[in-house]
Amino acid sequence: MQMPVKGQKSARGELKTTQRIIYIAGPMTGLKSANRPVFAEAAETLRSMGYVVLNPAVLPTGMPRERYMPICLAMLEQADIICMLPGWETSGGAQIEYRYAKYQDKAVCGYNWLIGKEDALE
Repeated sequence: MQMPVKGQKSARGELKTTQRIIYIAGPMTGLKSANRPVFAEAAETLRSMGYVVLNPAVLPTGMPRERYMPICLAMLEQADIICMLPGWETSGGAQIEYRYAKYQDKAVCGYNWLIGKEDALE
């Protein structure tokens, strides 16, 4: 599924479409398996909806905690949308990602809203 992005035009003046890039944010630290199964399920669902998914839960384990956020913010910078998983409000890292996305004027949505299970995040 192709989704239009910001009305880009090709060399021939035709409207180009590209897939929207979405970054998944949510709680990981201190949760069983670092919440990776929840991230994986969300990533699969979002891919099936036509998104290109940037999933921080696929980063390797074993690095010091402070090394992850710069990588995550670099991933988020490339995204069009940030998708907030349930429980993100309790995660210091997800709160940073949320604030950075708002600062960058990115679209912000809750996962359950995006898949049609609840009202909008804001």
